[in-house]
Amino acid sequence: SSWLKRSLHLIFLGLLLTRICNFNCVYCDFEAGEETAFDMSPAISADALTWYAEFLKDSGHCHMEVHFFGGEPLISRDVIETAVHRSRLLADSHGLSLHLEVSTNGIVDRDYARFVGDYFHAVVLSLDGFQDIHDRHRPINSSRGSFASARQTASLLVQTPTELCLRCCVSNLNIECLEDIATW
Repeated sequence: SSWLKRSLHLIFLGLLLTRICNFNCVYCDFEAGEETAFDMSPAISADALTWYAEFLKDSGHCHMEVHFFGGEPLISRDVIETAVHRSRLLADSHGLSLHLEVSTNGIVDRDYARFVGDYFHAVVLSLDGFQDIHDRHRPINSSRGSFASARQTASLLVQTPTELCLRCCVSNLNIECLEDIATW
């Protein structure tokens, strides 16, 4: 056990909160609204965070980094809120610096976007280019694209302390205009 703690270097703890997503992205194998998909419980996230913080402290590390993934992790609000507050408590009690990061499609209401912006150090927001391309890549359903909502969330996040990172998935729809997208 002590050998493992000395030899194991964890860059970050990744929590896959759910496979459920609120989109039907054309290139994704996660199922939007799939009833059989799993969800992590708040208790499991708290246990994982407790183990991670104790591991870091026992191995002489001073930095705790937690990343949230999914399907769409922000769907799991109870787990997010539990994990965010648990991480802050554990980092403080073990004398660790803390970095919280979430990858999201950004489809959240204004108040929740502000919560994310205030409590997460970094947000990786998927934005696949101009509206026509993004909406074809990331439809919410067969009649509605997600660009306007993602852009609104990005606009809200830049007004908060979080670092906003835009992630663009590349396909045959946008590969020819990547330079224009990056400039934009």
